[in-house]
Amino acid sequence: MRKLYFTFCLLLAAAMPAVAQNFNVTFQVDMNTQAVVDDTVSVAGSFQAAAGFPADWTPGTAILTDANVDGVYDLTVQIPAGTYEYKFLNGAAWGTDEGVPGGCAVSGNRGITVAGDTTIPVVCFGQCA
Repeated sequence: MRKLYFTFCLLLAAAMPAVAQNFNVTFQVDMNTQAVVDDTVSVAGSFQAAAGFPADWTPGTAILTDANVDGVYDLTVQIPAGTYEYKFLNGAAWGTDEGVPGGCAVSGNRGITVAGDTTIPVVCFGQCA
């Protein structure tokens, strides 16, 4: 009986789906050359639903902050490994989104591949560097 119970537990554990591990991902954008619209800088992208926001590509829900008032806004979210696209917005609505230059664009957006905790290097709004 004990052997049967042990075998059952092993089968049950093997049948359960693995829980995806989430990683800390920090988005950063330098807004020093911009007049920030309504004191709001946000990011929208294909990561939002995985990070717990209502839906992907929804502006105004993933708000970045500038805690040390240096003009660099950031936001840290937890998302599983994968490849994502995103854009920064100078405000909380479409029409205030950046035009990502072709040299660093992925289908007109910014892109990132997450395989662990990641801090995306600071970029200037609407620029590659």
